[in-house]
Amino acid sequence: HDGTCVVSSEAGILEPERAPPEAFRSKGRLGPGKMVVIDLKTGELIENDAIKTKMATKKPYGEWNRTFREDLKATEFLGSDHGNFVAKAVEENLITLEFDMGYTIEDTEMVVEAMAAMGKEPTFCMGNDKPL
Repeated sequence: HDGTCVVSSEAGILEPERAPPEAFRSKGRLGPGKMVVIDLKTGELIENDAIKTKMATKKPYGEWNRTFREDLKATEFLGSDHGNFVAKAVEENLITLEFDMGYTIEDTEMVVEAMAAMGKEPTFCMGNDKPL
């Protein structure tokens, strides 16, 4: 255990004879929404649950949520007087709007469409942190 950290998006990047499994303190797959941190001062490997617990207990988020949360009444997305004008304008300028927000055709086809179809972020999107 020499303190080296190896992170890869592919399995098999290290030759087994040069990096035998017993040389590693931890090995695994980092799933969607999961995190790991290495504290550079202590050399500690901090895994997902410990990170989230530490962050969640730093501030009284639950209390703030109970105190400041406001329930919003349900409203129609488009009013009855809306017509098709705005929707048509958005549709006509959609590619420009997507480009302005940093979306590529790949983002739209592979991420946004998949999210709309499945109701969740596709598993291949690890690291895709574009705000949707």
